[in-house]
Amino acid sequence: MNKMSNTKKGIMFLAIFFSILSMACATQTINPNTDIDPTREPSNYEVSDSAQITYCVIGYDPAYYGVYVFTKDTYSHYDYTMYWLEAENGYDYFNEPTPTDRDYLVFKGDMPKNAWESIKTTLENKSFDSLPENLSEEDIFDGAVLEIEVLDGDKRAFSGGYCAGDGLGSDHRRFKIVHDTIYEAISLCEEDQSNNVLTQMVSFYVSSDGSVYLRHNSDSMETYIVDGNRWIKVDIAIGGYEPKIEKFDVDGDGEDEYLIAECEGTGTGCSLYGLVIVDDDGKKVTRFSSSDLVTKIDESISYSYDKFRNEVTVFEVLPPFSNRYEGATVKIRQNDNLERIVYSDIVDVSFKDGKVYMTAHVGYVYSGTSCPDYENSISITAQFHINEDCEIEYVFWIINPEEEQEK
Repeated sequence: MNKMSNTKKGIMFLAIFFSILSMACATQTINPNTDIDPTREPSNYEVSDSAQITYCVIGYDPAYYGVYVFTKDTYSHYDYTMYWLEAENGYDYFNEPTPTDRDYLVFKGDMPKNAWESIKTTLENKSFDSLPENLSEEDIFDGAVLEIEVLDGDKRAFSGGYCAGDGLGSDHRRFKIVHDTIYEAISLCEEDQSNNVLTQMVSFYVSSDGSVYLRHNSDSMETYIVDGNRWIKVDIAIGGYEPKIEKFDVDGDGEDEYLIAECEGTGTGCSLYGLVIVDDDGKKVTRFSSSDLVTKIDESISYSYDKFRNEVTVFEVLPPFSNRYEGATVKIRQNDNLERIVYSDIVDVSFKDGKVYMTAHVGYVYSGTSCPDYENSISITAQFHINEDCEIEYVFWIINPEEEQEK
């Protein structure tokens, strides 16, 4: 079993609360002192509607520090993982000052009456205040630290510890029934987020293989790359659509980088992504805005318009006598004079098989109109080759009618 000084192990995002219970590798925390005699027989125990019930889950692989606070009227969910990992000697929620709520609050909502009554009844029926503070670890395998505290007037009850509820004996069985009931209440409180008085402050954006993710606090506007037990602060745009993150060696230097597609902005007929490259140590950040990426199109792509046939051809400009051609021709609307094409309103960045792609969609601006028309559009896709200086060294172009690109 690991000691608290070794808790800063690998962390990866896992949004479902109790999957950590069977996966984790943990140690016992320091429990607060109370006047409860752990040897006494189960006693009558009543939980009033003025009580506050706090449930704490500490997992180690993946690292997770979740706190759930219940009252008769409200439910709050906090994620203290970051605070815990950054603390020199770990963190004990029940014995140390609580960090600022604003930075760690994930959900805040109304407490359903049936969930509150269920927790109260279970605590009372299982004589919660008679449980020993240090439950036996006999025949326990790796798990999480689970702790429950009840504050009710001048009375305080506390129980929990390493793998609480997972071991043998009546004490563990009683604890398991209590934490199963609390899990059901948590699921009910967060089942339909739109119906809660919800403070959705923390959002997670996960890579395709689940190994890294972005953690964004929409209140503080702080975003972190989370990779194992490393938290790298990064300044990116979130925009109306979600950012995307992957990790691979994009520049061929033998070291992986973090690749982020940041949404710079959205609007009617407009969606713009840029590219952010962050070195593995987080010290070097390279950014290509959507306008930087469109500049690459300006440098390499041209078009022609056949008014008689109502056809537009978009093609890559190649040196004379080149034996390669990349281009596409489409029919456009009849009886409208084409003034120009644009490809700066819809710019997407994506990652696949360790490569970076940018796709722009050709829009047609006709005489007497200002908004581009994307009917029979052409997709211009650039596969970027990035060198060790994080510069776009060259581009491989793919140009297709949009309906063919989607097939």
